[in-house]
Amino acid sequence: MAEINITDRTAKYIDNLRKVAAEEKAAIADALTTASDAKSSPIEDEREYTNLCSVLGRYNRLLSLITAIEP
Repeated sequence: MAEINITDRTAKYIDNLRKVAAEEKAAIADALTTASDAKSSPIEDEREYTNLCSVLGRYNRLLSLITAIEP
């Protein structure tokens, strides 16, 4: 396995990326909860609702992959 050396600046950038991703993931989880709660009330455009949930779900999975990387 190859050894990769990174600078302190790069390490700080990666740490910040992970922090921001974790914050975004929490915001997405809140949005998904809100969208799920809205499902119980009348929704005028079912396709828009489904698309919103789909996009949020995919983004959440992407951020889950980023935040799962161990330092």
